[in-house]
Amino acid sequence: MCLIFSKSLALLYFSCLYSGIAFIGRFAIGYLLLTELVPEKYESWVGSGMLSMDSAMILYLTFYYRYVSKDTMPLIYTGLALNIISGLVMMVWVPESVRWLVSVREFGRAREALS
Repeated sequence: MCLIFSKSLALLYFSCLYSGIAFIGRFAIGYLLLTELVPEKYESWVGSGMLSMDSAMILYLTFYYRYVSKDTMPLIYTGLALNIISGLVMMVWVPESVRWLVSVREFGRAREALS
């Protein structure tokens, strides 16, 4: 939000640098966590799909801004809806971590998850 009202070029450069570093870190951590949750025989498919979706999103946004609209609100609402849907899916199908199971004293389920 500060970039909208700021006239500082240095702040813009710093924000772009920070966003780029944060994006790479978020993507790398997301990739690693995602491949840990999938069976080993599907890891390459999931990794390729994730990288393909990232590239497809960049192409989609490029064509959207060029040919459809410069308005970002439909994209923001779509992103919000997709985040809510994926969060609900994760809550239902992704198992709890071993650390969480131990913290709530579910030792049997934690042993089962480790074996």
